[in-house]
Amino acid sequence: MPPPREPSGAGSRGTAAAGTLPVTLRFTHPQLDALAAALEGEDGARLISWLHALGGGEAAAPDAEPQRQAAIRSGLVDPSGSRFTPLGVVAYHSFREFRLWEERGRAMPHLAEVPELAAESFRGRDVLEVGSGFGCNLITLGSARRVIGLESELVYCQLSPLLAAAAGRPTPTIARGVGEELPFPDQSFDSMLCLSALQYMEVEVALAEMYRVLAPNGVLVLTLKHLAGFLRTKASGFRLTRSPKAHARDAVSYTHLRAHETAMNISYAVFCL
Repeated sequence: MPPPREPSGAGSRGTAAAGTLPVTLRFTHPQLDALAAALEGEDGARLISWLHALGGGEAAAPDAEPQRQAAIRSGLVDPSGSRFTPLGVVAYHSFREFRLWEERGRAMPHLAEVPELAAESFRGRDVLEVGSGFGCNLITLGSARRVIGLESELVYCQLSPLLAAAAGRPTPTIARGVGEELPFPDQSFDSMLCLSALQYMEVEVALAEMYRVLAPNGVLVLTLKHLAGFLRTKASGFRLTRSPKAHARDAVSYTHLRAHETAMNISYAVFCL
């Protein structure tokens, strides 16, 4: 498959103008160095647990002072060590995602509800995840031929190599960009994921871009709470049906659309070209 195109400026079709994406928060180099050191070995697991507890409003362990100081040096919490900084608020989502990934045995999410997400489904395929976060799904799909993430939040991209190293996995490939302007050639991927991220995009534009870069016989898996209602509300002209063999005749021309409401209140749709 062709490699991703280099950004060539805002507005060009299929190009994520990464250089123009707003950067409101980012780690400094000293903060990243401090965080990388703090995430090494068992200390890393303790720090992630401490951050997870702080984010959940839980009481810190009495011997957690090293984690508190590491979080202060990394810019994640204020000097009191009791409140997240604005940077820490954003970064917390990656630490929480990492913790949940560990708790489910480093597997893909929602496997009981969405069998199409089983890692073996992607063996030998070229995979793109739109809205990949720091990349926990990317480092799970080791059997794929090629796995690339797309993420607009710089903080998540900065955390990616650190958390991958903490997990003992190679750093995933993540391009910085947006779902409405994918920086990849037409028909570049035969599998695509967009898991609980579609609500942050211009839905019709993003779906059209996903359709553009999806190869013939490719598969796109979307998940979102109440996906059916969300698409009906947000994507005018995008008709969603619950019939397993039905056809969706809409702006992005997907066929064989299947959508399900699951027991865990997670909706998913599988599109096959």
